[in-house]
Amino acid sequence: MAVYRAIVDNVVTWRCLEENIKLKTKGSHEYTEFLRETMVWLLTRPHYHRNAYDDVILCAIEYGASAMLHEILNTRDVFRFVYGNLYFTTKW
Repeated sequence: MAVYRAIVDNVVTWRCLEENIKLKTKGSHEYTEFLRETMVWLLTRPHYHRNAYDDVILCAIEYGASAMLHEILNTRDVFRFVYGNLYFTTKW
């Protein structure tokens, strides 16, 4: 879990350096959207695993890693859940 949390804490800085763009200010709306977009990409990007393509979320489900799945789904400002015409973002 500590590794996942370190990734979340540093993913915006990593992406800004990787794409050679100006660093986003932590806490700003732009930073939050950049964080959400990058984390969703990292978590849902298919990778080759055991003769098939899976993503991190599918692997967590397959292995029964409920603590990891809980951490992923509750990462602040990443996932948005739709209920009727309302949507909710996960918050700490």
